[in-house]
Amino acid sequence: MRLCSTVSVLDFGELIASGAPAEVRASPAVRAAYLGEELDNGEARASGSAVEVPVMAQISAGAPAAAAADPSAVPSDGGTGSPVLAVEDLSVCYGEARALTEASFSIGAGRALAVLGANGSGKSTLARAISGLVPPAGGRIVFAGAEIGGWPAHRIRRAGLVYLPESRGVFRTLTVMENLRMAAADLDGRRARRESVEKALETFPALAARRRQPAYLLSGGEQQMLSLARAFAASPRLLIADEMSLGLAPKLVDLVFEGLTRARQKGVAVILIEQYIHRALAFADECVVLQRGELAWKGLASAAHGEVLRHYLGDAMTVAG
Repeated sequence: MRLCSTVSVLDFGELIASGAPAEVRASPAVRAAYLGEELDNGEARASGSAVEVPVMAQISAGAPAAAAADPSAVPSDGGTGSPVLAVEDLSVCYGEARALTEASFSIGAGRALAVLGANGSGKSTLARAISGLVPPAGGRIVFAGAEIGGWPAHRIRRAGLVYLPESRGVFRTLTVMENLRMAAADLDGRRARRESVEKALETFPALAARRRQPAYLLSGGEQQMLSLARAFAASPRLLIADEMSLGLAPKLVDLVFEGLTRARQKGVAVILIEQYIHRALAFADECVVLQRGELAWKGLASAAHGEVLRHYLGDAMTVAG
């Protein structure tokens, strides 16, 4: 944005805006492409108009002004004492390349944290490190009072930290019931396992009618529902949802967020990595923004929209609304 006199923006093979950086930043079509917004006015997308519109109105409506919020005053424990998860100066390397540098945050029971950033910012690396899928190069990860930085992934999962990856995380050749029973296998007692599976099916009744079908016969949205149902069946304390809405129709995205809301209502902490940024910020209590592997901003989700726009579209971004 600082280097070029003209900027052109492509979205799924379509030119949606072209012009001076200030005009492109203000384009509702560009903001929609970066923030996952749905445009009501098709002409705005077609023309790349520079009309200033408050695309984050869903987030800021009724929320305190960003200028009045203190980004460092994040009630990470939800007022319940020690946080469920505390990440302190976490760094991750892939060989000689550092993918994440000294990230720190915490989250309490029943709270939701949105982790945002452009592609390659380190979001999935962060999720994989917390889940034990990649080893940390430095820092501490404390979950439920135990330092888990050196634990293998299966031990972390059994402790109640469930990672829902972008690839949907289901066993495609197993039936819906077999997937759910495997997720509940670590619970103590046959009755507890049975009740856990039944509650998961009650939460997603569409899966109950397909309980004997292999997962590969389910639609993409149904597989995401099954992934969430598997998480519910495991009775987790913390869910990490990585791009759960990827490739889903808007109605199915609604179902995913309804499922995550139910998890929070049961006291489960949720870390949300999400392409629909307006939905993520409306859902979350707190937010962190990653940029090139570093934590660029953290604070209340209600105060985050201006910072998100700035980090996605350039330092000179003027916040609408």
